[in-house]
Amino acid sequence: MQRKKISMKRAQCRGDPGLAKVMSIVVGEGVTRIGNNAFRQCSNATSISLPTTLETIGNNAFYGCSNAALTSITIPENVTTIGNFAFRGCSSLTTVIIPNSVESIGSSAFIVCN
Repeated sequence: MQRKKISMKRAQCRGDPGLAKVMSIVVGEGVTRIGNNAFRQCSNATSISLPTTLETIGNNAFYGCSNAALTSITIPENVTTIGNFAFRGCSSLTTVIIPNSVESIGSSAFIVCN
C-alpha cells in the first residue's frame, strides 16, 4: 500500500476524499489551529502527532479516525480548546493525555471512544 503524506502550513483539508487513505497524521510545528472537520473520517490513520504550537482543535477535527491501531493521543501543552465531537468515533482510543492548559472541552468530544 502506498503511503500518502500531507504537508501544510494550515490543517484545513476537509472534504478531501483522499484523506481516507492517510495512515499517519503529522501536523507540523507552527500550526496553531486545526480547523473544523480537518481530518474527519481518516479511518486508516494509525497515529496522530500534534505540534507544540497547537492551541485549538476544532469541531469534528478527528471525527471517525477509527483505526484499531489508534489507541492513544497526547494533547500538547499549549492547547486551550478541544471542540465539539473532536475525537468522536475514534473507537479504539483508550488513552488520552490532556494537559492542564485545556480550558474547554466541547460537547461529546470523546463520545464513542473506549
